[in-house]
Amino acid sequence: PSVLLWCGRNEGYPPATLDQALRALVAREDPQSIYISSSADDVVSGRGPYFRLPSKQYFQLYQHPWYPKESAQFHSERGMPNFPNWESLVRMMRPSEAWPPSRMWGIHDFALESAQRGQTFVDAVNSYFGTSPDGETFAARAQWVNYDAYRALFESRSRERRGLLLWMSHSAWPSMAFCTYDWFWDATASYYACRKACEPIHIQWNPLSEKVEVVNYYAGNRTGLRAVCEVRNLDGTVISQEEKTLNVSDDTTLACFTPDLAAANCTTVKRCSRTTTTYSRRKKTTCRRSTSCPRPPSASHSAGTSIWTAMSPTSKTPATHPR
Repeated sequence: PSVLLWCGRNEGYPPATLDQALRALVAREDPQSIYISSSADDVVSGRGPYFRLPSKQYFQLYQHPWYPKESAQFHSERGMPNFPNWESLVRMMRPSEAWPPSRMWGIHDFALESAQRGQTFVDAVNSYFGTSPDGETFAARAQWVNYDAYRALFESRSRERRGLLLWMSHSAWPSMAFCTYDWFWDATASYYACRKACEPIHIQWNPLSEKVEVVNYYAGNRTGLRAVCEVRNLDGTVISQEEKTLNVSDDTTLACFTPDLAAANCTTVKRCSRTTTTYSRRKKTTCRRSTSCPRPPSASHSAGTSIWTAMSPTSKTPATHPR
């Protein structure tokens, strides 16, 4: 499903005479669509944030005084830097400008301060991986931060399932922010993160509630779903396992597991994912290499535990979605 809104003004209200004329114009020329006077007020919420946050903080935004309507209403814009693949970066600028970081990063929207706060993105990459020896390595590592944060952007909307639009999805020129694919049509990890988080029926880790939950956005009423939660060491050995059969109504979020992280000696939970037609898997791990790490860390990184969750139809029949 897609959502289209006609807005009289970006983050503000047009003059009354123009507002009335635009409303009448949309009603006449595009009556099936909705017109709102301001892109961020009244029946929607908006205004970001536009910088990378740790996953848990996205789930906490509804508690922030800047976003009093964040959970209960459709959120019209949110975004963050989206670091491109190295091959695209050196098409945007000279290799000498691509690395080490230069003012050209800012010209291509990766401002270290301002709304994007790009420095927080750089700090996240460095904290998970250490200092990068070259630009190609940094760009590859940055994809893990892209993936984890863009997925959390949408997964954090599971509380009320009111929807979210990215600012700005498609860039107006070669950009390092606010998009899921670059000017050259090369998809970054953020594209796959958004696609995963927005699947019609989705199983995920909620870092705020510390629960595993199934989110049914628009898959219809589903019965007999099999959910499995395993807590593992990073060497793959299973510490504990739970399994449930679930019925999940359309447009609902159902908490199904509360893993005992204290018993597993797990203090920080992070994730990666793997999906087939009828099977989705989550791995949450304390790996310091990345916030979404599919491989065990090297010996130089901290050890920890991981949480795997999976959901599939008990009949093994491929899932079908009515819409």
